Amino acid sequence: MLQSNRPPVRGRSEIKAAYEGQVGGSLRLRALAFKAGDTIGYIIGTYHYGSVSKDIGKFTLTLHRLPGKQWLIYSDMDNLNMTHQSQRLPDRGAF
Repeated sequence: MLQSNRPPVRGRSEIKAAYEGQVGGSLRLRALAFKAGDTIGYIIGTYHYGSVSKDIGKFTLTLHRLPGKQWLIYSDMDNLNMTHQSQRLPDRGAF
């Protein structure tokens, strides 16, 4: 998982820990492009929260599955569009 202002996170337990303690909201995703084959798929899109319709960020989601099995997230990357200092996430260190 690759989030804005945070180091990469890998593995089920690390991803779970990265989300723990975060305040959830009504995340809204909008797909700009997507495609799926037998075992690989992707979605490229934008996102915002709540009833505000202005996108605040963009994402890519790569999916993988074994033939006939369920889709699993292979990679998830998002980052913010905002540049105003007051709207930036706190710096969590460099990679």
